[in-house]
Order: sequence, then structure tokens, then C-alpha cells
Amino acid sequence: MMLRIIVIATTLVLVSPMAQAAVYIVSVGNNLGDREDAPLRYAERDALAFSTLMRNLGGASPEHAILVQGSSANDLRRTLLETNRRIRQAQSRGKHHNTLVVFYSGHADNKGLHMNRSKLPYDELRALVESSPAAARVLILDSC
Repeated sequence: MMLRIIVIATTLVLVSPMAQAAVYIVSVGNNLGDREDAPLRYAERDALAFSTLMRNLGGASPEHAILVQGSSANDLRRTLLETNRRIRQAQSRGKHHNTLVVFYSGHADNKGLHMNRSKLPYDELRALVESSPAAARVLILDSC
């Protein structure tokens, strides 16, 4: 499953007509979810692998690739808001047609992400991604 996600995301970024623009990556991995969730073994490793792949093949520069591991929902909120601010700054300098790719590996349920004993509802996550000024926005959830 992880390989399929990586291939799809990389293809989306590489074949995009905006491939010459900046690619911003927020790659999130959480081995710990809610108190009831069994700890995962590979979610944080998968987030690192995705971030590395997107830097090596997907056109993301290291300064635009953010890795979030073992963090809370509040940490992810702040990271997405800061990333959106950075994209707005790039646009103010004439760098348009940016791409935002958000990848999450960890626990979730039908209401939202479970992140280190905190929750991020899907509606809020969607609003944070949709409010990005990036011309293209991709959200990938690899959760159980």
C-alpha cells in the first residue's frame, strides 16, 4: 500500500505542468495514536521515507520538506499554518504555481487523525489544506 501511495504522489508532482515551481512537503508520522490504539511500528519511518522520496524524486528542496514525527494535533496545525504562510511569502515574491503535498501515516478513525493522544478532525484538516494558497494541493492519508 505504501509503495502505491508513493508512486501516485510522485507521479502527480512530476507530471504536473507546475513541476518547475516549488513543492512543499509536510510528511507526518505518528506511531502513537489514542490511548486505545496499539502503538504502530512503521508510521514514523514511512513519513521519513515519503519525505526522502519527495526530496529525491519529487522536486522538493530540503527547506520545503517538513518532517513531523510523534507530534500532537496542535503541532500539525501550527506546521500547516506556517507552511501556508511560507507559500504566501513565495507568492508575494512572484513564485506562483506552488504545490503542497501533505502525507499522514498513523492511526485515525471515521472522525479524524489520532496523533499522540490528541485528535485532529478531518473537517479541520481539510480546511487547513484547502486554505493553502498553493495552486495544487494533495492530501494522502495512510491510516488504520
